[in-house]
Amino acid sequence: MFNKQERRWDEMPKNDMPLAQVMEDYASDLRIQRKSPKTISFYQRNLRLFIRWLQMHGHRCVLVDLNMPTVKKYIFYLEEEHRKYNGHPFTPEQDEGLSMYSVQGHVRSLRALSSWLYYEEYLLDNVLQRLKLPKAPKTQIRILTDDEIKVLLSAINPYISSGARNFAILLLTLDSGLRMGEVVDLRLPKTNLELGQLLVNGKGNKERTVPIGTRCQRYLRRYIVHFRPEPIRPGIDQVFLNLDGTPITENSVKLIFSRLAKKCNIPRFHAHLCRHTFGTSYLRNGGDVFSLQKILGHESLSTVQIYMHLAETDVIQKHRLYSPMDRLDLPRPNRYMSAKKRTQPGKIRRKN
Repeated sequence: MFNKQERRWDEMPKNDMPLAQVMEDYASDLRIQRKSPKTISFYQRNLRLFIRWLQMHGHRCVLVDLNMPTVKKYIFYLEEEHRKYNGHPFTPEQDEGLSMYSVQGHVRSLRALSSWLYYEEYLLDNVLQRLKLPKAPKTQIRILTDDEIKVLLSAINPYISSGARNFAILLLTLDSGLRMGEVVDLRLPKTNLELGQLLVNGKGNKERTVPIGTRCQRYLRRYIVHFRPEPIRPGIDQVFLNLDGTPITENSVKLIFSRLAKKCNIPRFHAHLCRHTFGTSYLRNGGDVFSLQKILGHESLSTVQIYMHLAETDVIQKHRLYSPMDRLDLPRPNRYMSAKKRTQPGKIRRKN
């Protein structure tokens, strides 16, 4: 007779489990948690690059390779050697390194995997718990000026199909602060132009209502009624479509914005800058941080602090332009006044 024994998870050897399989298990769990496809893709892309680096350096690419010394070497590679967009499916590699913000994203992905492996008892310890994020330089965000916005909008021809779509997309991002993923996923049944409200599917598959202004309503309606092509197949209800009737993608929008930046000679212009511009302008024009938090879909009020800071910076610049005392034509103090008599206006010591 066979001696049948129960197999116990905590007694099973795991160090030699292939990392690729472990990462697929992690991705499956993220889907069960109903994480957005964009979030899952972000983690998968970052973790696959880690496996590729392990292969390049002769590692077996098993679970035991996920350890602090190896990961630190990998981070050094990302900071010093890895080229931007290397291995990207759509964008050609560029002769420049990753930004520290991108490196931070890779570190967060590895730390999240390590925490999950510990929670699911693949690992006895959370091996990357003490792994610190590399410091990224704090750069001042320069939002779009009113003149730059006018230049960008005037560079689009709204009287042709693609131009009407691009004009509506740009106006929408500047008027609502929507993320690019939220723009391309915007659905017709959830677009109420009569009320000026959009039901948006944001991060974590959380829906929120986003208001838009009358001008944005007008150009969205104009695109939908007169220029939006017939969908290539039934069931496609995205608002923004390509000319062939397929849904537009984030990469397509990024390319549109990139060409617009070059055409208008505004190199810093990109899709997310519209979100920063909206948030700052909203506060500058009298909006409050609580409603801004709801519109942008931030869970924490602290995340909105960046827009408060930008708005305050704008106030400082305005004060420099319109300082009451700077603009007042005051006479220069008499340099012959004694320290004692300076406190007594009108009394000036005469020279002998």
